Amino acid sequence: MDTYGLIICFILLYFALTGALHARFAVRASEKSRTLFCILQCVSSVALVAVGVMTALELRWLFALTAAVAASFIISVCGKKDEKNDADGAEGRADAKKAEHGTAVRIISAVAAAAVVLLPLCMLLVGAFVYPSQYGESYLGELPAKVRRLDSAGEGKVVVIGGSSVAFGLDSELLSEQLSRSVVNFGLYATLGTEVMTELCARSIGTDDIIVIAPETDRQTMSDYFGAEAVLEAFDGEAGMLGRLPARYFSKLAGAFYPYAAGKLAHGVGFSHPASGIYGAASFNEYGDIAVPRPHNTMLAGVDGTRSITLSADIATSDFIDYLNSFAEYAEKKGARVYFSFPPMNRAAVVPSEGADGSTDAEKIASDAAAYYEFFAEKLNFPVITDPAACLMGSGYFYDTNVHLNDSGVTVNTARLAADILRAEGSTKAVTVELPPEPALPEQPDRQGDEADDADTDMFVYEDYGPGLAVVGVTDAARGRTSLTLPRTHDGKTVIAVRGGALSGCTALTELTVNDNIAQISDGAFSGCPALTRVVIRFENADLVTVGEGLFEGAPAGLMLYVSESAYPSFVGNYTWYEYSSRIKTEK
Repeated sequence: MDTYGLIICFILLYFALTGALHARFAVRASEKSRTLFCILQCVSSVALVAVGVMTALELRWLFALTAAVAASFIISVCGKKDEKNDADGAEGRADAKKAEHGTAVRIISAVAAAAVVLLPLCMLLVGAFVYPSQYGESYLGELPAKVRRLDSAGEGKVVVIGGSSVAFGLDSELLSEQLSRSVVNFGLYATLGTEVMTELCARSIGTDDIIVIAPETDRQTMSDYFGAEAVLEAFDGEAGMLGRLPARYFSKLAGAFYPYAAGKLAHGVGFSHPASGIYGAASFNEYGDIAVPRPHNTMLAGVDGTRSITLSADIATSDFIDYLNSFAEYAEKKGARVYFSFPPMNRAAVVPSEGADGSTDAEKIASDAAAYYEFFAEKLNFPVITDPAACLMGSGYFYDTNVHLNDSGVTVNTARLAADILRAEGSTKAVTVELPPEPALPEQPDRQGDEADDADTDMFVYEDYGPGLAVVGVTDAARGRTSLTLPRTHDGKTVIAVRGGALSGCTALTELTVNDNIAQISDGAFSGCPALTRVVIRFENADLVTVGEGLFEGAPAGLMLYVSESAYPSFVGNYTWYEYSSRIKTEK
């Protein structure tokens, strides 16, 4: 919520109510004064609503303020009626005509009252459908191009559906050569929801098509999750494509309409959400693959420690399984064949489930993989063509997350999927792809900086983590501090991570500074700090720090993240930071 916008709205509300009260109760005021107060009320009321929408106030505040100014018109209208009755029945008073507002003023009041009610909706509709697209250059802005590719591919195509693991995981040209079919990479972003991608695909399914569904291994993608605001952003400027989605999603789209449209209005005409490094529409080729060169792993120690992977059947909801079966039935009626596969997964990020069979982690993970395959093979009414154990790949094949592959990983994964599809189709054709070796992990970048940033180094508790240290707690001296800075080094070692709950007990803390030596911030890192309202992040490149899906678990509702103006596009357009974009602001 924009605090300055809220303050302005309350000032305008004061003027609106002042005008209404003077028009109602200032019985000695001249007709001219009453007219001026009425105009003040109307102008203030309309301005309040306009400012509220343009500054993207929270919907509850906008409704409350709109109701307040609407009540001011009721006050003034009641005043007019009472004054007329009093004037008609009281002796010795001035002529009733002098006490009434003129016709023009009454018209102004009526128009302003209607504007107060209709203006928010009209402004939001203008922002959503008249303003130029603001997301066309962003990562989500690629979705319309993928839909058009799907529509133009014809029959007999191969469509691979999933999240960003598909976008980062395929060489569609190579897959097309191996299968002798056109290929559409229909993976983009798990935040959209798996069902969104399958529903967008449904209209374009044709005879002899091969549909491969390969969702990422987490609870969100294996559920009926629908990312309404992300969908609206993806189809910004292409609203007609929303008609491809079933009517059951429209209530969720309506719920997300205000933050989407108000956000566009707040940014203004001419604004465009820029690409964040590799995360932009320009990074895709004509097949829908991420085509920007990415030769090696960029993650700390080769793995994102904030997003572990567990091969556990309980992450898939029964509704999701039922949906997949109904989608497969629909596709098969149109003459297509549907297969289920698994995404590439960083073996170093996989942790065994509780109660897994085996005496070592490797044995437990192998047991999990076998049970994971058996679950889907039993529950799905169409073939599962991939062994999840075959999707566990070395860290050297990944790029910036545990499911995004680099160039070498893409080749290996594409060859594996081609072999799976050929086998499922009953073909004896061999895959003729030379597999690259696993690239070595690069040396970690130097994250040393200003020694002054280490002033609070004795305020924290540490443990060894990879090539450096992780903050796991605070000392008693830190618990009464109102501001803290995470240090760059401690006892000669670089501080590279913050664990969940590390700041718990800092009840007076209001501001935390995070320097660019920190490479990982775990879920719940800001929990246990009830007064914390500002986290200042001194990073220019969001790609250098990874965060989990529960960064704000246990954090105060008013906590905001502050980055430099130059770093802002990198953060709001980044794959892992995007979901927190509403809580990221530029440092004043």
